[in-house]
Amino acid sequence: SAETDPKKRPIAMMILWGTILLFASLTLWGKFTTMTHTM
Repeated sequence: SAETDPKKRPIAMMILWGTILLFASLTLWGKFTTMTHTM
């Protein structure tokens, strides 16, 4: 279907990848800060 085709909706894919990268960076940053604080 054309509605769910990722190539037809680049903005939706950008938002999706943006949120994934945001959560990944926040998780890594949280692990890094807790590691440095415990040390």
